[in-house]
Amino acid sequence: MANIPLIDKIDLPEKIFSLKKPHIIGLKILPEKLAHVRQNRFKSGTVENYYDIKGIKIELMWADNIFKRIKGIHVIDVTNRTVEEVSNEIVESAPERKIDSGDVIY
Repeated sequence: MANIPLIDKIDLPEKIFSLKKPHIIGLKILPEKLAHVRQNRFKSGTVENYYDIKGIKIELMWADNIFKRIKGIHVIDVTNRTVEEVSNEIVESAPERKIDSGDVIY
């Protein structure tokens, strides 16, 4: 099991694209909501362009392109959802089999 953040212009490990029985979840959000979350997180503005809407849109398009390359990915829009709702959907989307620790990526 792993949580791999998507960082603009840094590709994911190749293993992700070749897992045999993966349970991979991609999370997406509207750019304006992410900008708001980031603004509240870093009110001091110490991270340059962290909540710039143009930059966020580019990041999210890059993430969408990554998601398109991952076979069998389950993408969840978290824009207006609680953590509990998202975690419930993740659990419900799991295949009806025992999940090996090396096969789950969030």
